Amino acid sequence: RMGVVFQDSRLFPHLNVQSNLFYGMRRAAAKPDAHEIDAVISLLGLGHLLERKPRTLSGGERSRVALGRALLMSPRALLLDEPLAALDAARKNEILPYLERVRDESRIPILYVSHSMDEVARLAERIIVLHEGRVIAEGSLFDVTSNLDLISGGAQLPGSVLEARVSAHDETHALSELSFSGATLVVPALSRSIGEKVRVRIDAQDVMLALTKPEGISANNVLTASISKIRSGSGPYEDVLLSVGGAKLVARITRRSATRLKLEIGQEIFAVIKSVTVGGR
Repeated sequence: RMGVVFQDSRLFPHLNVQSNLFYGMRRAAAKPDAHEIDAVISLLGLGHLLERKPRTLSGGERSRVALGRALLMSPRALLLDEPLAALDAARKNEILPYLERVRDESRIPILYVSHSMDEVARLAERIIVLHEGRVIAEGSLFDVTSNLDLISGGAQLPGSVLEARVSAHDETHALSELSFSGATLVVPALSRSIGEKVRVRIDAQDVMLALTKPEGISANNVLTASISKIRSGSGPYEDVLLSVGGAKLVARITRRSATRLKLEIGQEIFAVIKSVTVGGR
């Protein structure tokens, strides 16, 4: 049995939140007990909404109710079919932490369908890339997002995803430090505890390359890297796969720059990162 959450929440407008949640239990092979029901309501933060009708809920709240209804079916797996596509950025940021909690606490396999790389980067462990109805890649999130064949072919946005831990907070300058593979990233202050894991997405266009370590620049993040692969991209660009310790980073530079710098496989280089997106700020 699979629980399904669609792009539109498909709640029953004449039922309140509690009745919508309990509707899914009618088809459950093994009905959840009171403790399990309370756990789902607590997990999704629905306790204060139980008496309200769907028309009084925000888009994010309706999505949480639909997810709760699917969980109370006692499914063996969840299919989330672009559940955030109809939401604006604020509502997406509202519900993404709940999806993370479901992923981490429910132990139910989730098939998450999305066109949003930011959502995928934040939630997925393994991904399958479809192009024109065909599977063109499958593997770990970190390997597939840095696959130059997909990036250069236009099937995937250029960039990479890293997993890091919060290592320090600089309250004076409103910054946090993230550690990964022996390197450190400085990002705007996070409301995360020291040692907590975070996902980081870095767009390839936000990575500059330098043959020598830059001095006297405003960028906080300059990482020592080595070149693993170079691939011609679309238009005037070349995509460069970098190794930073055990992590993979992708830079997109112009072909003229690649020629001028005389880039080669195995060459040590410095990656200057202009912008970092951290999941679940």
